Formats: sequence, structure tokens, C-alpha cells
Amino acid sequence: MFKTINAWRGIFAMIVVLYHSEVHLLDQVISAAVSFFFVASGFLLTVRHGGEFAQLQAGSWWRFWWRRACRIYPIHWLALFTIVVLKVWLDHQDIDWPILIAETTLTQAWIDQHRGIFFFHNGQAWFLSALMFCYACFPLLARHYLRWRLRWQALPLAAAMLLLACLLPLLSGPERSFTYICPLVRLGDFVLGMFAAGLYRAIAPRLAAIGRGRATVLELAAIACCLAVTAVNRYTSLVGPWSHYLIWWIPATLILLTAALLDGREGAIGRFLLTPPLQWLGALSLEIYLFHGVAAIVVNHTVSPLLGHFGIMAYDQYVWSQVPLVLVMSWVIYRLRTGRFPLQAHRQQAPKA
Repeated sequence: MFKTINAWRGIFAMIVVLYHSEVHLLDQVISAAVSFFFVASGFLLTVRHGGEFAQLQAGSWWRFWWRRACRIYPIHWLALFTIVVLKVWLDHQDIDWPILIAETTLTQAWIDQHRGIFFFHNGQAWFLSALMFCYACFPLLARHYLRWRLRWQALPLAAAMLLLACLLPLLSGPERSFTYICPLVRLGDFVLGMFAAGLYRAIAPRLAAIGRGRATVLELAAIACCLAVTAVNRYTSLVGPWSHYLIWWIPATLILLTAALLDGREGAIGRFLLTPPLQWLGALSLEIYLFHGVAAIVVNHTVSPLLGHFGIMAYDQYVWSQVPLVLVMSWVIYRLRTGRFPLQAHRQQAPKA
């Protein structure tokens, strides 16, 4: 694993937590975080497994998908079961069984949003629904798409970006929200990560001798691009129809590529990302993402009443109690799931280029 990418995943997972805690300064950056997760998944899978499907067979496809399903589904079921129990017990909510079945099987992202199915129980699990579809497509994409020259790989991405840019302004609010969730649309982010892996291989040899000063400049430039898009999104209406999706492709990819290209020769930002606390956070990113809804419910029924407030959104002012709870909870789940301390597996696995 590229260690700085690991840290970025932890940072973006915490951005999701803070956004869902109503920290309004992060209203725009949350979309960058979601795009980064998909782009990073496509990139890392391509770097590690892109050459394994030259002769694609049903058995190899099934083994590839099954290994990822065995990692994703059990922890997803644990988070979903915990949230359903808490909502029935504490909030006295009824269970919508068709929605629960869709969430259990991770098919909810294919269903129209007018029913509110995406966010009914463990809302953030829509990401896993779309990601499992991307995993299912990866062997086929690796077999055919990765065989093209890099310039030809760029053409379908440019066509998809142009199509979305033209389509999004024509859609109503709910329809536009569905494109944010839809696995077919999110496959574009994933394929962008696969394309970024090709760029990485083409550019990396030219940066072999880069110094720390220039590395720091590159890191700052990638972050500045993300901040510039955030500012344009927040303070203008220029990117309104595309504000939650398309405009984040470039900054998310730049952050990812910079982290990968400077692996082993990081600048000041990269060395900060290599510190144990951020690496620890990155190791827990999946648990943080899936279980912060559990922490929100617990805070809502414990901390909020003590402070004179109660209600599902009351915890938004109490990030100081929710964040420590989700970190402790994520650490415990990680230990139970892997049998390791969060940094052990990471230290034993050398970065792969």
C-alpha cells in the first residue's frame, strides 16, 4: 500500500464523519472525499491486480469478487445490524423489510431515490453498494480497457465527463441526487482511478530524483487545487449542477497521483501523513466510515439529553463526544475483524509500485 494514500483515506473518512455531524465548513469537501474513495480503489486494484486478468475466466473473476465480498459484507452486516437494533430499541422505528433486504444485499444503490432507500438505515453503505459493482466490473475492465494505450484510455473518460456535464443540468433535484449514488455513474470515478494508475507508471520514472522541496510544492499544489474547487463551489454558482459530483474528479485524482508518485520521497506534507496517528487513522478508515452512524445514535441518546437537547440532529453540536466514540469503536471492531493492532499489518506490508 502507498502509505500516504492510506493516510488520505483516514482523513477523508473523518471528513465524512464531521460532515454528517453537521460541520458546515465541510459541505463541499464531502464530495471530494467520496470521489477520492472510488478513484483510490480503482487505482490500487489496478496497480496490484491489473495484470492478473490477461486470460479472463469465470473462476478467476469469481475468486476476485468473492475475496472482496468476504471482506466487505461481514463488517457491513455488523454495522447494519447494530444500527437497526438501536433504531428499533431507542428510536422505536419500524423496519422497512424490502429496504432492509436491499441494504443487506448491498443492492440499494440501484433503486430510485424517491423512496429514500439509500439513507434509511446505515445510509453511508450506499458507497459499498456501488463499490461492489465496481469490483464486479474490474476483471473485465482489466482484461480489455487496460490493454489500450493511455491516450485511448482517456477518450471514454472524456466522453463520460462530457456526457455527464451535459446531462446533469437537465435533471431534477431527485434525479440529480440519484446520479450521485448510481453505481453506473460511480464506475466513472473507479475507471478514472484505473487510468490514473497508467499515468502513475508513465510519470513515476521521471520523478525518481525529485528533492523534498519540489515534492512539497507538488503536494501543496494538489491540496491547493482541492481548496480552489471548494472555494468556487461554496462562494459562486458557476458549478451548481455539477457541485456534488463531476468537479471533484480532478482534485481527487491529483491528490491521489501526488501521493503515489512521491511514495518514498515525500515532501513536508507527505512526511506529516506518514506519522503514526494518521497511519492509524487510515488503517481504521473502513470502520470509521461504517460505524459513525452508530456513534451518532449513541451520542444522541446519551450526551444530548444530559445537555438539555434531544433529537436525531442534536448531536451535531457535540462532535467532541462523537469523534472519540467512533474512533474507539472503530479500533475495537478492527481488532475483532483482523486480530491485529491497526498499524501491525501496515508495517509488515511494503508499498507496492
